[in-house]
Amino acid sequence: MNRISRSLLLLGLSAVTMCAATYAKASKGSWEILRIADSTVYFKNGDKVVAPGLYDVKFLGQLKNNKNAQLMLFAGKDCKDCDASNAVFIYSTADKKIVIPEYAPYDYPGTEYDAADSTVLYNTRMFYGKVLPNVENGIIWYQNMLTDYGYQKSVYLIKVEKNKIKEQLLVENIPSIEDTLKLVDQKACYEVPSMDYTVDASME
Repeated sequence: MNRISRSLLLLGLSAVTMCAATYAKASKGSWEILRIADSTVYFKNGDKVVAPGLYDVKFLGQLKNNKNAQLMLFAGKDCKDCDASNAVFIYSTADKKIVIPEYAPYDYPGTEYDAADSTVLYNTRMFYGKVLPNVENGIIWYQNMLTDYGYQKSVYLIKVEKNKIKEQLLVENIPSIEDTLKLVDQKACYEVPSMDYTVDASME
């Protein structure tokens, strides 16, 4: 989510749960990536996915359910040949469509600095796979955002349960990142490499 949406959520919500998409059908054929050309991803089975308005698309990883339907994770920018930060988007191979976030594009992990004085405005780390001991299949963002009251931690969690995607924003009873890092060591979970970027905080 972008910083404006995150701020609104942190002010008024302790937890949000919604169903963003379903993908109960098993996918057919191979969903191996053949090539990526700008905003279009081509698969070896002949299918393709176009990410409208996204450029410099990169493959991040994938999640599978018991029937081999897949959620594929990509990153991209909303402008071509620019310094804008990446966003994350999720493609359902069963539904053959991009999962639409409830609020705003999913954040690409990294550290956001104020261009004026290098103050850290926001920091996040993103993991996918078995992200928590009780979450076998999901995506998690550990977030730390500068507010008027200092830095506030939160967690944004996507869980794949019973062929549905459920999303939660947690600002209380936040899971420990140490639990996720242990699963990374066990190769049950994977971290998306982060990147640093600057913004003009006065314009937000």
